[in-house]
Amino acid sequence: MSKKESTIQDNVKNFIKYDNNIKDIEKKLREYRKIRNSYSSNIIEFILNNNNKTLKIGADFLKYQEINSMTPLTQSFIKNSIKEYFNINYTKMCQEDIQILSENIYNHIIASRKNNKKFILKREQNN
Repeated sequence: MSKKESTIQDNVKNFIKYDNNIKDIEKKLREYRKIRNSYSSNIIEFILNNNNKTLKIGADFLKYQEINSMTPLTQSFIKNSIKEYFNINYTKMCQEDIQILSENIYNHIIASRKNNKKFILKREQNN
């Protein structure tokens, strides 16, 4: 076995070792987050029922915040929104023209997206 083959074998073995470690840690993190979220729900309920925004326990402060977020911009959402826009704002336009114009705008948006190429290494296990 050449030095180059030995080095690639070591790299593969180490990759698998660290990949296994990462998977184990991620599994444990999912478990921890699930437990933490359970506690979080109970605490938020307590804060809301008592009209508080913060909760102080010892030296720690827990602050309640309400966060509003938007739904994701999916392709179907974009397509439907364009069509809806023309239906609302161009009521005299026939449905066929709205459909064609909406499709053209949608296709232009999709075609204008940039393609980013990257290389990754994925591991497949035979279970």
